[in-house]
Amino acid sequence: MRAYILIVVEPRMEEEVVKKLKKIKGIVEAEQIFGEYDVIAIAETESIAELSRIIDKVRSKTKGVIRTSTMITKESYRRLR
Repeated sequence: MRAYILIVVEPRMEEEVVKKLKKIKGIVEAEQIFGEYDVIAIAETESIAELSRIIDKVRSKTKGVIRTSTMITKESYRRLR
């Protein structure tokens, strides 16, 4: 299962949050973005329970995170290059 975690962080904390996210097991990618959210993280897990643990770590144990919004993919399509 793949999920996109959109994150609002405190001002000037984006880089630090991305560095911390990359250390969380299950987070396969994290990037700074522009727009309503400041950071996006991509999680890949085997279960909702595992995803829930990841989101808990992001929200409660990552300094600078204000709020999150998570989108779980239904299906995935990737174009081969």
